[in-house]
Amino acid sequence: MRFWGVLRLFFLTAVFCPAAMTGQSSSGPGYQVDFPSLTSASVNITLPAAPTQLYMATGATGRQDGFASYVRDLSAKCGGRSLALARTGATWKVVSSETGPCTVHYRVDLSFVTGKWEVGNEQAGFSDSKGTFVVSKALFLESDARGRRSITFTVPHGWSLITPWPSSTDHEFNFERDGALADLIAFGQLSSGATSSGAFRVTLVSFGELAGQQQEIFAAVQKIAAFYNQMFPGTAPSSYLIALIPGEEADGEAYDHGFASTVQTPLKTNERIVWADVIANEMFHYWNGHQLSAANSDGDLDGLAKDSPNISRASRSFKPAKSRRPTSCKSSPSTWDSTSTS
Repeated sequence: MRFWGVLRLFFLTAVFCPAAMTGQSSSGPGYQVDFPSLTSASVNITLPAAPTQLYMATGATGRQDGFASYVRDLSAKCGGRSLALARTGATWKVVSSETGPCTVHYRVDLSFVTGKWEVGNEQAGFSDSKGTFVVSKALFLESDARGRRSITFTVPHGWSLITPWPSSTDHEFNFERDGALADLIAFGQLSSGATSSGAFRVTLVSFGELAGQQQEIFAAVQKIAAFYNQMFPGTAPSSYLIALIPGEEADGEAYDHGFASTVQTPLKTNERIVWADVIANEMFHYWNGHQLSAANSDGDLDGLAKDSPNISRASRSFKPAKSRRPTSCKSSPSTWDSTSTS
C-alpha cells in the first residue's frame, strides 16, 4: 500500500506541480511603473520571496548614493507584515524571517529633470512642459531575488512611452537582473520619430526648442540609419533611442541602447554637417560596440566613428561579431557632405 501511495503522490505532483518535476524556478520580480506626472513615478514590485537587499545603481548624479536620494515612501511587506529596511548609501538591507511572496512600493521624485544640472550631468534627465526623458536606473530598485524581471509601464491617456527595448506585449518588457539599468526612457506628449529603413531602428525624441526642429533633425537621422543599414544589411534587429535637449554647450552621454545630448539652440541648417556628424558618430559607436568586432587587432573603432568622411571603409575593415549573424557588405558612398544628411 505504501508503494501505491508514493506512486499516487508522484502522479499528482507531476500533473498539478510540473515545475517541481522539471526543476523550473518560480518567476522573478514583477515591476509595475506608473507615471502620474512628468516629474514623478510610482513603482510596485512583486517578489516571489523576501530579498536580503534592495539597491539602486549609482552614477550620473554627482552623488555618492546615486539616485537613491530621490526614492520616497519606500515600504516592503511579506505575508501582510511590514519588513524592516536599513539603508546605507544606495543599498537597503532587508530584515525578514517571513516566507512567501513579498511586495515593495516606492515613489521616485523626478523633479531633478527640471532643475539646473552641472555640465556633464544634464543627460540624466530633462523635462519640458510636454515630455520627460530619464535614465532608467533612476526608476528601478533592484534586488538579489532570482529570476527574470518583468516590467510593465502605464502612462496617462494621450501620452506615449518610448524605450529602446523590445516588448512582449504593449509596454511590457523582460530583463535579466540589472538588465534595465543602463538605458533611457521617454514619456509624455513627445515630439518623436522612428526610422524604418532596416533592422537597425532609431527613434529620435527632441525636447524644448529642439522640438520645433524635430522634422529637420529626424530627416538627418533617417538618412544616417539608412546608410548604416545599407552598409551592413545582415545586422540583427536592434533599436536605438536618441534624446536631444537644449543646453549651453554640446555634451553627450551614451547608454546601452541610445544616447542623450545637450546641444546649443537653434540648430543651424548651414551647420548640419557638424551636428549631424555628432549624431552619426554616436550611432556608429553603438553599432561598433554592440554589432561589430575589429577584423584585426589594429582596428581603430573610435577613430573610424570620428572619421565620418571615410566611414564607408567600415565595409572593408570590419566583420560581424561571432555572436551575430553573418553580415554581407555592399559598396557605400565614400564621402559625407551636407546633402547626404539633409
